[in-house]
Amino acid sequence: LFPYTTLFRSCARAFNFTMTVMIVELSVIALSLLAFLALMGITAGSQDAAAAAVVFMIGLIVVSGIMTVTLILAIIFPIMGAIRANRGEEYRYPFPHIKILDEDG
Repeated sequence: LFPYTTLFRSCARAFNFTMTVMIVELSVIALSLLAFLALMGITAGSQDAAAAAVVFMIGLIVVSGIMTVTLILAIIFPIMGAIRANRGEEYRYPFPHIKILDEDG
């Protein structure tokens, strides 16, 4: 048995989790940009610009909240995984993630 199997599994899981978080963050940014552009296009000729500004601010708060929570989780979970890997223990991330690298090999 290869002596660093646990380390390689931990690294693969960390990589997969980090890439999943990056994809989620980029998707949120892209969808937010599209929503902003759509809102600006809808309200371009409208007389009710104040309502559009309120909707935009609510959307901005929601997106900021999602990005903040995702960023915090992206910092905390890899630190927990590194501590467990340093002890020689297995660590599985609590959220599903895209498996780019083989975690079980």
